[in-house]
Amino acid sequence: MAAFVAIRSLAGITPDALAGAGARVKSCAAGMQSEGTEVRWLRSFCLTASSQTHCHFYGLSLGAVGGLDERAGLPFEQLLEVAKMTPAQVCSPGVPACPRQAAPLLRPPLRGTPRAPAGRRASSSRRRSS
Repeated sequence: MAAFVAIRSLAGITPDALAGAGARVKSCAAGMQSEGTEVRWLRSFCLTASSQTHCHFYGLSLGAVGGLDERAGLPFEQLLEVAKMTPAQVCSPGVPACPRQAAPLLRPPLRGTPRAPAGRRASSSRRRSS
């Protein structure tokens, strides 16, 4: 099964309402499994500072997870297939230890706008023939 994350904005939701939403997802997932649809709710994280939740699922397809959310009455802003990674997967025998300073995953942003080399026009400019 593939891993998915549903991202929701739940501004003003109370802890009781959040627990109720979790109970609905759990119940609906069990119902869908008994009907033969492979979908599981794994966990949710509530980002209180942004009133967002990130709900993690396993399912055979994006449609199966979307169907679970629809059945539970929980709209989402985004539903994404994600790659799963755990410490056990990256810290296994044969994998070298982390270097003192690992290379950054992302390059720092460029400063300013790149310019065309001297004597050349930028590709967006075109000369008109007379």
